Amino acid sequence: DVYDYYSETENITASDGGADAATDEEFYELMRASMDAYSCAGARGSYEYFARQVSTEIGDVLANSPTPGVVKLYVLMEDGTLAGEEIKSAVLAACSADEVRPLTDQVFVEDAEPVEYNIDFTYYTRTGNGKPAAEIQAAVKMAVEEYVGWQCARLGRDINPDELRERLYHTGVKRIELREPGFTVLRSDNRSVPQVARVKEVSITNGGYEDE
Repeated sequence: DVYDYYSETENITASDGGADAATDEEFYELMRASMDAYSCAGARGSYEYFARQVSTEIGDVLANSPTPGVVKLYVLMEDGTLAGEEIKSAVLAACSADEVRPLTDQVFVEDAEPVEYNIDFTYYTRTGNGKPAAEIQAAVKMAVEEYVGWQCARLGRDINPDELRERLYHTGVKRIELREPGFTVLRSDNRSVPQVARVKEVSITNGGYEDE
């Protein structure tokens, strides 16, 4: 289209990502939270609802108030990464609109604090279990990848080795020797910067076969 007074236009940032329409599950969660949008009191749920409305790529939002009149929003993407500057700016704009923000609130969008952890374990397979070693190895790798995704999907989600154990035991292994991670409580209270888990190193050792 041709617009008066403009000779050309261009993007000032590279196009990146993009988002599909919300899935049925995402749409359902937005509908459940939609009643929070009618609050005029600066409720936590209201801020979180309007922040999530910015993009279907947003996986989690946490709003807290470390001091009276100050609202801080922390945004996590679907893939577990911290939100980039464009998303944070869009969230700030959405949550600072006159029809959203009470006049007494100052709104900020900040980053959560990453907490690194390692995964280190040896797994053993029962002799004669009927599954090829390559199939079990692939299943173990997939279980670890799914655990890593689950672990970083929510702000303040504790680093929980039992979740990893449960996923590994569904792969057909006989037992595991899990050295890392250890259970770690992450912050998600109303006064502090929330934390989010970040995997650093992964070491998987095949311990071979064992009799029953």
